[in-house]
Amino acid sequence: MILLRYKKQQGFKMVLISLAVLFFDQIGKSLSLNNISGFSLYKNYEILLGVSFGFHLLFIALIIVIILFKRKLFSKCDDISIVAFSLLLGGIVSNSFDRFLYGFVIDYFIFFNLFVFNLADLSIFFGLLIISWKIFRK
Repeated sequence: MILLRYKKQQGFKMVLISLAVLFFDQIGKSLSLNNISGFSLYKNYEILLGVSFGFHLLFIALIIVIILFKRKLFSKCDDISIVAFSLLLGGIVSNSFDRFLYGFVIDYFIFFNLFVFNLADLSIFFGLLIISWKIFRK
């Protein structure tokens, strides 16, 4: 990650966590595609809460701008920052993989018949939550 200064060991942790998110999310998506283990298949053509994909690109640009302006907070990368960025990276790669392969994102968890999501969505949410906490905690 260009925005972060990290040691080799931290870089290894980042890759390992990101790959774990990607791997387990893709397993869940495979189970839902094959209708195994009670996983349900939901085709998500939008992003979070039905927002269009064009807004998704604007949202990513906004996050990058905020991180660039608050770069001082991430100049020395601690383990919490590594976990947060790893969760983000793994979730984004997994959902992007689906979007490019199928044209939609596969969701398989349902929460009180209101929200449908997957492991990648959860990892993106918690990654952003941790980064927001680091930015605004002062």
